[in-house]
Amino acid sequence: MSVARGVTPTFTLTFRDVSGLDFTAAKNVYVTFSSGKSTITKSGSDLVLTKNTIGVVLTQKDTLSFDVGDCEIQANWTTPENKRLASEVTKYKITKQLMDRVVE
Repeated sequence: MSVARGVTPTFTLTFRDVSGLDFTAAKNVYVTFSSGKSTITKSGSDLVLTKNTIGVVLTQKDTLSFDVGDCEIQANWTTPENKRLASEVTKYKITKQLMDRVVE
């Protein structure tokens, strides 16, 4: 799968139903996207959390900051006991955009 620069995709990170995993009970949740020289981290109201999924919407400006090629994505979260956990890094392909600007 891939997404063109400049679009507003919703990424849903889905995790296996593992005992103790519940993002709605996490103290903090962060999702970081890294592409080329651009690193964007979303948290708080930017995320939609369920027990085992994290949803995040990127803006046109966000995706226009990415280079064409692989974009790395990783989730980090803290528990109420102040333990930090992280997902593996996954990759998503970013493709070129002919209209390379924010549009209304």
